[in-house]
Amino acid sequence: MSVELTEALFQKAAGWDVVKRARAYLEQGQVLSSYWAPPLLRGVVQGGEMSYRASLVIKSDIDVENLCTCREARQWGKICAHGVAVGLHWIASQRPTHAQTDSGDGRARPSVRAGSSQIPGGAHGVTRPTRTSSLQRGDSGEPAELFLILPPNFDQAIARGKVMLVLEAKWAGGRGPLNALPKGRMFAFSAQDNTIIEQLETLTNGETPALLQMDAKDFAALLPVLAGHENITLGKATGVTVVKTPLTLPLRATLEANGEIVLALKETISTLAMIGDWVWRNRTLQPLGLPAVAKDVFRAPVRITRSQVPTFLSVFWPQLQTAGGVEANFTLDDFTLEPQSPRFLLALKGGLIQLNALLQCAYGSRIMTVGVTAADEAVWLPDPEVPTRYSTRDISAERTALARLQRSGFSAPDSQGKLQLTGQNAVLNFLAREFPKLQREWSVTLDEQLENRTLKNIERVEPQFQITSSGVQWFDLGVVFASSGGEKFSAAEIQRLILSGQNHTRLKNGKMAVIDSGAVEELQEVLLDCAPQQHAQGYRISNQQAGFLEATLRQHGDWKVSVPSAWRDRAAKQTGEAKLECPPLGDLETVLRPYQKQGVAWLGFLRANGFGGILADEMGLGKTLQTLAFLNSLRTGDCGLRI
Repeated sequence: MSVELTEALFQKAAGWDVVKRARAYLEQGQVLSSYWAPPLLRGVVQGGEMSYRASLVIKSDIDVENLCTCREARQWGKICAHGVAVGLHWIASQRPTHAQTDSGDGRARPSVRAGSSQIPGGAHGVTRPTRTSSLQRGDSGEPAELFLILPPNFDQAIARGKVMLVLEAKWAGGRGPLNALPKGRMFAFSAQDNTIIEQLETLTNGETPALLQMDAKDFAALLPVLAGHENITLGKATGVTVVKTPLTLPLRATLEANGEIVLALKETISTLAMIGDWVWRNRTLQPLGLPAVAKDVFRAPVRITRSQVPTFLSVFWPQLQTAGGVEANFTLDDFTLEPQSPRFLLALKGGLIQLNALLQCAYGSRIMTVGVTAADEAVWLPDPEVPTRYSTRDISAERTALARLQRSGFSAPDSQGKLQLTGQNAVLNFLAREFPKLQREWSVTLDEQLENRTLKNIERVEPQFQITSSGVQWFDLGVVFASSGGEKFSAAEIQRLILSGQNHTRLKNGKMAVIDSGAVEELQEVLLDCAPQQHAQGYRISNQQAGFLEATLRQHGDWKVSVPSAWRDRAAKQTGEAKLECPPLGDLETVLRPYQKQGVAWLGFLRANGFGGILADEMGLGKTLQTLAFLNSLRTGDCGLRI
């Protein structure tokens, strides 16, 4: 049962992207011809300055063999857009272009399209394109048999890249050149013979050949339909066998110290020649059962560079295992892939009414558009230190970056990766809150209008902090807000703006001031957590909160903070950034171990800051001794913390 050609079949066999490119060929009129004689689909596609003879052997929606002359088909074995375009052209050609006519007996008869001819009883009952050849073929014709004769010096012909093929036919009247069969008579060839003749006529613009000189590519494209044919010879005597069973070669894969992999034959094979992806050996032609990356291994060892190793292991290594296995000094477990954080590139353009963004990420020199580049598109970066370790895409980081922009109000990316932020309030809020952070963390570029017209007329309002010590227990925190141009606002003025729903205001110089309302709200929450006492100059806060406040202020690198060094030292000790000093231990100095001295210093730190804590060393580690040493330091007047 023959396969019905449909667009769904091609999409399942080749994928959506290939079908999309095939449609483009068809719409641009680049498909010059198409012909379908199950299982062979063939035609010609003009691609730029080159013409591609596209052929597909379609046995089912999962059994499709590509015989196209393009590089994608020959080297990688993929189903290319040329073959799919020919199929779409054939499907389109089968749609009726004229109304049905009456046959005279009351039955509808389909009209015949221009440029084609109906051959009664033709192979598979299909419509054949008009040929300049007078050779007629059909199931009801006289039996005929095709013979294919290769030159006796076939080995030398392969080396030159040219093959002379002689075609003869045998019928009741004898045997002679294929094009010498009597004109005006119909001949019945086998289905395989018909397929071979049709493919050869493609190379001769429809003429039925008797002698054909072919280059290696065309001959290799013919071989799949010659498989199993009984009438192929060298000269007229020596039989030639063409089989579809792939030839497997014994291989060895060696992982070298620099991380490269070398593929080589385990044993020397001398009587071997290649015609495309086919092997000529012992008067037998058969496909080489190796992936494209290993096709040349019989000529010389194949070196897989470090940048090629991940693709080799993920794509071609399983194929090698399926093709008969390969001896190796490594396993896949020897290699590691670790996500690498990408470098984000943000391009912004537009103005206050609408802001357009393009978010990309860079892995080394590889740049991808976030939200557009498929998640399964792989990137592998060799680790310069470890030969078997590679970095790969961090999909989670890419999605987080995109979500960050969308939380600021940007739309989802379109097919080109472009995002939009619409509305003056939304744009100003983005410029106030998220934009400064992105400038610090990402590589941000601005178009001329945004940089020289819009942003030059905008100033950001940031808080400024003045911290002064107020004794042992307290410190004072003064807070004012100032624009980048120097205009100041009180905390109360800022609070009134935010409560009114505004994140911007006009400055005395005429520029627009934008306020990071989120930062202001965060600051208020921090101050509330510190339980401050408010006064005219600001806030009075317990020294116990020094570390907490310092850590919060540090998260905002663009905030201006003026603090005394002693207060910063205290905060550093509270956050664990500064080493705690153990007080003098007297006679116990040589008794306590290093970890016990750390425990004494920590107890002193708790007392100096008014913190509570539990010394929870395991049993037998000297908690009692540490406690006694700490109490002794109190008795001598040194608690271990000096401010």
